[in-house]
Amino acid sequence: MSNKFSFGRLLPLICLSLLLLSSCAVYHAQNSSIPLIAEKGELQVEGGASLTTVAAGGSVSYGVSNSLSAQIYGSTGADDISYAHVALGPYFRLKNDWILELQAGYGLGKGEYSRNSIPDKVEVDYSLMFTQVNLGRKLGANRKIEYGVGLKLGLMNADAEYLDNSAMMSLDPSSSLIESFDDQYALVEPQVFVRFGKRKLRLGLKLGYSWLYEFNERKYDFPKQGLNFGISLNYKIR
Repeated sequence: MSNKFSFGRLLPLICLSLLLLSSCAVYHAQNSSIPLIAEKGELQVEGGASLTTVAAGGSVSYGVSNSLSAQIYGSTGADDISYAHVALGPYFRLKNDWILELQAGYGLGKGEYSRNSIPDKVEVDYSLMFTQVNLGRKLGANRKIEYGVGLKLGLMNADAEYLDNSAMMSLDPSSSLIESFDDQYALVEPQVFVRFGKRKLRLGLKLGYSWLYEFNERKYDFPKQGLNFGISLNYKIR
């Protein structure tokens, strides 16, 4: 009988534990790609999935010039969560294969879910203006390993409605609305990642966290999930 440690046997248990830690939310950390664009004409596509919530996303990143890159990103998941953004900004090739990316972007998203307490339904639409700083490194002759960190800082404008589903069946459906508000939040969203594989195709692991600060206190706050751990496949087209 072998007592050797097997990560392959442990991985399903880790994934199950992360899913059990997940909770209902109308917003979660968006682990968008940190592409580390290094030259004009570089084109990357990436797709991935979260292991802490039921969600999947994808992005296209492109080197517009020798100093400017652009990205389109979108994701969708449980609780009718959907999000998309566009971002643009300069990048810099530093010493020892380090790359610095600075981006400014705008995103739109929404989410809703039902629960077993009053209010038992929450619907949120939001917009997000943000800046993001990425710093990473590419190692190996064929860039077999890439790793880095990202930090997103943003201002979110959220339009939320809290509903009582049981009241929708009454003679006065308008009574289902418990509270609605249009509020602003400061967003801080760090992320770390590692990618490894061949020059064109790389498998990635990502860990992100989302922190939202509400400027005005409310009786009800729209629920969000901070931690997001996921996997991705990144392909460099050229």
